[in-house]
Amino acid sequence: MDRLGRAFILAGLRLLCGLILCCLPWAGHAKVELLDDRNGLTSNIVYAIARDSTGFLWMGTSNGLNIYDGYSFTRYQSLGRQQITGLMYDGRRDALWVVAEDGLYVLEGRRRRLRQVLAKEPQGGMPAREVIKMPDGRVFIMRNHGEILTVDSQYRTRVFSSARSLLKTRPGADVRNMTVFSDSLILFSVNDGSGALPVWQLHTRTGEIGPVSWREKNVMLPLAMRVYGDTLVVSTIGKGVLMLNVNTGSRYDIPQLARVRGKAAADIAALYGQTLYAGFADGRLYRVDLRHTTVEDLNGEVPLLTETYNRHHCIFRDPGGIVWVGTNKGVLKISTRDRPFLKLLQSDAPLSIRGMTEDRAGDYYIGTYRGLYHY
Repeated sequence: MDRLGRAFILAGLRLLCGLILCCLPWAGHAKVELLDDRNGLTSNIVYAIARDSTGFLWMGTSNGLNIYDGYSFTRYQSLGRQQITGLMYDGRRDALWVVAEDGLYVLEGRRRRLRQVLAKEPQGGMPAREVIKMPDGRVFIMRNHGEILTVDSQYRTRVFSSARSLLKTRPGADVRNMTVFSDSLILFSVNDGSGALPVWQLHTRTGEIGPVSWREKNVMLPLAMRVYGDTLVVSTIGKGVLMLNVNTGSRYDIPQLARVRGKAAADIAALYGQTLYAGFADGRLYRVDLRHTTVEDLNGEVPLLTETYNRHHCIFRDPGGIVWVGTNKGVLKISTRDRPFLKLLQSDAPLSIRGMTEDRAGDYYIGTYRGLYHY
């Protein structure tokens, strides 16, 4: 092939790559939408969000369980107008766990047949604090008084362990925030008002409970926490959002967190890749890019959230990368505005794109003669 032919082919390949790149998403500023009772939601107070295998979103509110198909909300009639504070979808059983006022329920199969697992406790209060699923499929339930239950294949429960002794230190103390750390460890928090021993671990093989030892004295009052690998993200009273190494107890030095910590208590925090979402009791919601050291105030997109009192109750990210946040004003849908990806690679010099791939997180890697680009 002569030089003119090769030049023609290379020019065509560059044009084709440019057209492909123009169609790819760019993680620019967040686009925030507020969905509330004007969209059919039965209550603007949203406590929990889960997604089933069909792609429907389930939202637990102060006035019943809602199903969102991407266009409209429908009430799940069998649970009436109960307050729904917890949801957990179990893909192995195709079952949705629902923490409701008068019981703990499971919605089974494609028809979502309702089955009661636990009844309301005689002394009052919700029948369960939280429900989580281990990597091996076992389900654990935390009750308000510290009892920890397991569930068999017929949804029969038995007491596996108990954290009651941890609640005797102070009246009103409670346990919450169960989160899976490994194949055999569950972390949970104890709020006794002092914050001296805030995080404990449950060995799911032996039932033993013990405190998580920290090298540093991280005294804190946790409101919510999640584990991502060996990183524990904790929303606290007084200290904002903390990111801790579970193995060492040391705190990660994240300058961006200091900028959004302030004096307000942190309601929720979630880490998705290198992006941290943090909601505070003063109604502010931030998106922190840990890679590019930027902080974005998401409230500017929805003025209603800053005009009146607002709280954040839950956060959920769907497979499409959309983040859903349950608040006192409805549910926030946070997506990313599209921008031309080609701008990232724009240059006067020839780029010579050699290959492109996408990873599971939706990030793109483009190999060129000038280096490897990542977004």
